[in-house]
Amino acid sequence: MAVNELPDLFYTWGAGFAKPFVESGKVLPIDKYINDGTKDKLLPNTLENFTYNGKIYSLPTFVTAGIFYCNKELLIIII
Repeated sequence: MAVNELPDLFYTWGAGFAKPFVESGKVLPIDKYINDGTKDKLLPNTLENFTYNGKIYSLPTFVTAGIFYCNKELLIIII
């Protein structure tokens, strides 16, 4: 980006990290390329971190899920 020689495709983190790339005007929105049902195959809200000003600029490469187990007899929650 800094030397104005971008590859056609590149990998980066989404959300706030990608925002400067989009704001530079050097990244192409891909909305018209994924209107073939691709968006329908993704989990809800998956594209939030790749959407700026209503346009989609990237697709996720993976989705991470975590499970938290706790022993209720040992865990004391104070409300």
